[in-house]
Amino acid sequence: MKRRYKYALVLCVMVVLFLALLGMTFLVQVPYYIVAGWLHFLMGAIPAVTVDLSAVLLAAVALLVLVCGVHRAGRHWVKQQASGAAPEGHAAVGHGEVSVWRVRWTLSFVAGLLLVFTAGISVVGAVHQLVWIGTSSQPLTENSWDGIIGLVSSKNTLKNIGTAVFEYHDQTNAFPAGGTFNHLGRPMHSWAMALLPFLDHQSLYDSIDKKLPWNSPGNETHFRTPITEVQNEYLLRKEAPNSAFAPAHYAANQRVFSLGQALSRQDITDGSANTIMLGEVATEIRAWGDPLNVRDPAIGINGHPNGFNSPYPGNRGDAVVFLMADGSTRTIRQTIDAEILQAISTPNGGEPVGEY
Repeated sequence: MKRRYKYALVLCVMVVLFLALLGMTFLVQVPYYIVAGWLHFLMGAIPAVTVDLSAVLLAAVALLVLVCGVHRAGRHWVKQQASGAAPEGHAAVGHGEVSVWRVRWTLSFVAGLLLVFTAGISVVGAVHQLVWIGTSSQPLTENSWDGIIGLVSSKNTLKNIGTAVFEYHDQTNAFPAGGTFNHLGRPMHSWAMALLPFLDHQSLYDSIDKKLPWNSPGNETHFRTPITEVQNEYLLRKEAPNSAFAPAHYAANQRVFSLGQALSRQDITDGSANTIMLGEVATEIRAWGDPLNVRDPAIGINGHPNGFNSPYPGNRGDAVVFLMADGSTRTIRQTIDAEILQAISTPNGGEPVGEY
């Protein structure tokens, strides 16, 4: 019988894992969070806790007063019982029975009182959370496999964009400008538009009137065309477009793809492997044709809506995938040292770069 139970348990685990691989990850997530979810809460809450010494001292004094008060009341009660002065309706305690109120009784009573008080707060909190879960429009669980697949796909997308950037450089001896402007300073076209022939969109590139701004009536139809080569599959599945123009889920480093200025490989003197070229964005997303689709990595990762940020849920959301100037991809966490982030954001700043 025991062997049958073992076989049944193994079969159940295999079925659950198989269903999880098919996308039904809640079968694993829900039991896991029930058993170990409090650990994640403590790991996230404890670093944010600040100790108020005055409040701690006040609580300690209040607890001491409570213990002393309970102990004194207990001793008084026992003394009354021992002397036969019990309240009406209660039997007196003889002199040969309990005549001393013990300290451990006081501590047990106070501990029980604190436990009841804590349980009451917990019940209120649990009811509040259940009401929030029942009325919230957010999903109860996230499909973590979507995030993993999206992360892998995003790295491949960035590598393909990098290939197009280097092909563009081979033909023009420069990287695309972050955005171009006319003689009046009006924004014209983006780095993504310049890469269209190298992303297998030659016909679309040829149909664009380069003398007109990207969002002018003569061009706007072309820039509504989705360019999947600059889009993140995960975001496409999760978010509806918020603009008539097709979005780009990647932005260029404005220090490398400068507005109105084109740099070359020779201008990246800090080392191409240590210079950010493009990266993921998930907020304030611009159209792929927008000449202002550039950002400054040095303002922080996941720290500003106009900076580089991750679209993925869970622990993958604390990092962003970047394309470096040598064509490689790097996953950089939001906890990176600010000085190092500044160093890898500049192409020729001369700052020392440590481990990251």
